[in-house]
Amino acid sequence: MKSTTVITLGALIDQCGGELFGSPEISVSGIAPLADATPQQISFLSNSKLRKQAASSQAAALIVTQADHAELQHQYAGAFIVCANPYVYF
Repeated sequence: MKSTTVITLGALIDQCGGELFGSPEISVSGIAPLADATPQQISFLSNSKLRKQAASSQAAALIVTQADHAELQHQYAGAFIVCANPYVYF
């Protein structure tokens, strides 16, 4: 039987750092690309050219830079983890 690891965004921030915008109680159980992410997964934006795709992502949370957060905060409904380098964080 396959086991799934579930972590809250609050616990992820405690372990990895970053600034959380959203509920620390949101749970995620996986990672996925922006277009494929489900509400139980987290994704990241490392290329600002993909902001439109990020805005429509179904991910529970996005890992983004401060600049991308400023651009997406009113377009994307999920939580954000803001950090200096989303690719490295991911």
